[in-house]
Amino acid sequence: MSVAAAYRSTPVRVLTNIVRKATDLGFGVVQDDDQPWEAKPTTKRISLLWERVRILDSIPDKEGDDYRQGIESFYTDLRETWERLVEEVLLYRVVERFGSGVRTQSLKGVVVNDDDYKTIFWAMKRA
Repeated sequence: MSVAAAYRSTPVRVLTNIVRKATDLGFGVVQDDDQPWEAKPTTKRISLLWERVRILDSIPDKEGDDYRQGIESFYTDLRETWERLVEEVLLYRVVERFGSGVRTQSLKGVVVNDDDYKTIFWAMKRA
């Protein structure tokens, strides 16, 4: 086996790090093995949204600024998650926000019926 062939067959683990700004710690906080919100798939987003619901439920002052800001942030992320769901599931990743093109070969996986349309329409209207 050649040296080049040996290198091609050796899997390498990828470690993703994010450098972000945290309210309490400032800029330059490094998170290991995570993705920014924009890159997270729908399943991970939904899990994080459920965590935030539990946190929001635990805030005693439902009239205060902390609760209001938390709800506002949650609403924004919920709406983005619905949009991401449409990209990933309904449109089978044929088109994606910030994508460089349209994957026309994937159109065979796209099936949209009236019930899908109604569900997305009313869910987005409600959100």
